[in-house]
Amino acid sequence: MRVLPVDSQFEGSINHRGQDERFTGRVVWARPGNPRLGIAGLIGVRFELISPDFVRDIADTCGAPGAR
Repeated sequence: MRVLPVDSQFEGSINHRGQDERFTGRVVWARPGNPRLGIAGLIGVRFELISPDFVRDIADTCGAPGAR
């Protein structure tokens, strides 16, 4: 339910098509949750280090214009 403070840097991974893709990111906005209501907190992330191949694959999957 807790969120990281804005400007916190962190590392993580996203499982995509059965493969873990590692990244580093920074919190750019945060909205706390409410445990009493069962509402999870939300954060906006700016990816700072992520595989270019993973970015292209996501762009292709989403149909982003100019993705390749």
